[in-house]
Amino acid sequence: MKLSNSGYTCFLGCNKQFYYEHVERRVPVAENPAFALGTAVHEGLEEFWHGKDLNTALTRAVRDISDGIMKSQVIAMVSGYFNRWSMDDWETVSVEEEVFTEIGDVTHVMKADVVARRKSDGRLFLIDHKTVGVRSCNGDLHDASSQFWMGMKINTQATGYQVALENKYGEPVDVLWDAILKHADREPKYFPRKPTRRKPSKKNPDGESHIEYAARCLEAIESPEGYQHRLIGEYHSDSQRYFARKVIARTSRHREEWVKMYGHVGSEIARCKESGVFPANQSHCISKYGKCPYYNVCHELDTIDSVNYKDKPERYSQPKEERVEF
Repeated sequence: MKLSNSGYTCFLGCNKQFYYEHVERRVPVAENPAFALGTAVHEGLEEFWHGKDLNTALTRAVRDISDGIMKSQVIAMVSGYFNRWSMDDWETVSVEEEVFTEIGDVTHVMKADVVARRKSDGRLFLIDHKTVGVRSCNGDLHDASSQFWMGMKINTQATGYQVALENKYGEPVDVLWDAILKHADREPKYFPRKPTRRKPSKKNPDGESHIEYAARCLEAIESPEGYQHRLIGEYHSDSQRYFARKVIARTSRHREEWVKMYGHVGSEIARCKESGVFPANQSHCISKYGKCPYYNVCHELDTIDSVNYKDKPERYSQPKEERVEF
């Protein structure tokens, strides 16, 4: 049985959601905008690590984006990344590399964003890109006590990736989190209006009419071009604020626990498949991110075979012969 980190995390959160997404392999047609933004930025950064130029990276990053506001955000983040970082001290080993690791009856599957060697000391790194919301890091991407960085310290994804890559390459692999802060302005700004004059009257014949007032309000809205230009300028001029890299060490205990937990979850999934029972976790029906994507299915307001869901594409190829085993 193949099990990715997303499947592992999904099963721990809600067995029922795992069933719909990873057994029935059905996903919502409507994509989460936050995921779409992260995917587009990742694709742009792939070209950076392939040694391509900015124009090539931007062309790929925005090719599937129709929303003008999101396109502006992606352009600003990717161009800012090219401005902030250099390849001078790095040698790319692989980009989006698949690695398969056998843990008992479970095949752990992963795609590493980037595997690169630092020229200055020869060390090998897994570089994982993360787009970070303002609230997740308290508006400060360098705040080690923020929700984001505290979460990265216990992130099982990095531990699993490190285990798999160290076994494949036969040498220590450090995990480097490559973070990009999302801009706080998710849409063009509405600049403060000047004080409104009173309506025309006998006492105030020079007052402002409703039409004049509406026209002045329209002038106060930032244009799409202005919005994009402002974001690009901020990501370039204040790169220290919007970009951060940090290495978070993993101990041998972290690795041992990860292998045990992954094997255990694999056994639990096998038992659920055998019994045909995947219990729902009601605490995951509604979260700070909104409704679970399968909320309507669980509550019989929709069906998993409806037009609101589509077949989930296969992200990974079949395991190869040279896979690593424990």
